Amino acid sequence: MSQPFTLTPEQILELDGIRKERRVRIKDAFAANRQRMTRIKKVRQTLAASAEPMTVPELVAATGLAAPDVLWCVMAMKKYGVIGERSGDDGYYRYGLEEAAADVPEDDD
Repeated sequence: MSQPFTLTPEQILELDGIRKERRVRIKDAFAANRQRMTRIKKVRQTLAASAEPMTVPELVAATGLAAPDVLWCVMAMKKYGVIGERSGDDGYYRYGLEEAAADVPEDDD
């Protein structure tokens, strides 16, 4: 008959420490993801409220977010077909919501 698997008290303490560290990292990752989603929603709502397509600098001014954050949001939404390029303007593309994106429901967090 095989011996039951048992842990020493030191091993249990070590595993508890690892578990606590992982919980903190997971909590931080979820918080960062919530921040990214909040930024994406803000940019999307600004585009939805706008009568015309907007450039990244216009979105920065309208949302109050940092330029790298707005650009990241725009590129993420472009990748997944939520927004698309409409025209070029002084070296900047204008972005607007795609027709199919209007049907995508917003999360109410």
